[in-house]
Amino acid sequence: MPWLLTGGFKIWLMASFDKRAARVAERDKMTFEQAYAVLKEKETQTKYIYKKLYGFDLGEDFTPFNFILDTDNLNADQVFEVLCRVIDNIVCCCQS
Repeated sequence: MPWLLTGGFKIWLMASFDKRAARVAERDKMTFEQAYAVLKEKETQTKYIYKKLYGFDLGEDFTPFNFILDTDNLNADQVFEVLCRVIDNIVCCCQS
């Protein structure tokens, strides 16, 4: 978990709640409304657990991250390509 680790290059993939629900609906073959409800419940439980166990608000504190990518308008291949370019630039810069 990025909040607990001190080293490494940390990436946060960001998407709006509606976009995430739409992706879950498509992936799991359910309606948007069903996916929205399932995702809302899961996110509520996950945030509660992280706050209770680790003391931070999941999805609200982005300070540990070196790179944040908004994926709302990107498909999976585009996300992969952006991340490859970012990582390639880091490796090239570190080798100089």
